[in-house]
Amino acid sequence: MSFVKEKGKQAQFVMSLCDGAFILVKAGLLDGQECTTFPGDIDKFKEIYPNLTVSKNVSFVHDGKAMTTDGGEKSYHPVLYLTELLYGKKVAKGVRSKE
Repeated sequence: MSFVKEKGKQAQFVMSLCDGAFILVKAGLLDGQECTTFPGDIDKFKEIYPNLTVSKNVSFVHDGKAMTTDGGEKSYHPVLYLTELLYGKKVAKGVRSKE
């Protein structure tokens, strides 16, 4: 967990897919952030972390430097979004065209 904390604090962005949000919150990287996780675990997530703002029925949430996703087959959407943020529309379009 110390590795995730250290690298997460240094990173421009952090992203979790599916239940990876459990790792980010344990590392303190979702404090004060809106987030999401795997739909089947949202209620459990809210119960364990009642101070978080957890969104339902969304593919992904970007709040500050944190991006969290509900996982599954739609995980490429936030990855393309992050690609565009980091490298621009042209690169993201190139990646998208290879789907």
